Amino acid sequence: MDPTEESEDISEGDASFGSAPLEGAPENEPAVQATPHKRNLTASDVEPLKQRLLNMRRQRQMD
Repeated sequence: MDPTEESEDISEGDASFGSAPLEGAPENEPAVQATPHKRNLTASDVEPLKQRLLNMRRQRQMD
């Protein structure tokens, strides 16, 4: 009975360990493939975002 218990523990461990990387891999691939198609952000792109972020922070501090 001991060998079967050990093999069950190992198979459960392998299944749970093996499933995590497989779940993560498909999420990473599209992001890597899409990166070359993105254009670089310029200062004119970033400034409005910075202002929005500052305004959001100020509103949170006021509350």
